[in-house]
Amino acid sequence: MLEMSRKDFEEKSFKEVMEMAMDNNCPICTEDDLRLYVIESVNDESYYLASHILDVLLAGYLTEFYDYDRTMGTLETPEPIRTKEDLIEYGDIELID
Repeated sequence: MLEMSRKDFEEKSFKEVMEMAMDNNCPICTEDDLRLYVIESVNDESYYLASHILDVLLAGYLTEFYDYDRTMGTLETPEPIRTKEDLIEYGDIELID
């Protein structure tokens, strides 16, 4: 979890906050990462996991970033990240004053 001040959070752009979160090992991946996970899952014959992730890609969320802890496999579904506030909702960022 990334801790940041409310002021920094409000002043930074969506892209800047996403980069900070990814640099701090928050479970965030890109759409390209999800595509690679599908390919790797098929190559490992983990077809159910590949289908699980592919369902998210086919849903057409039209976003570049997703909240997804790959180690959870099918126990977690990738959630689209559309705004900075989504990172707070998903528990990736905690605002401190």
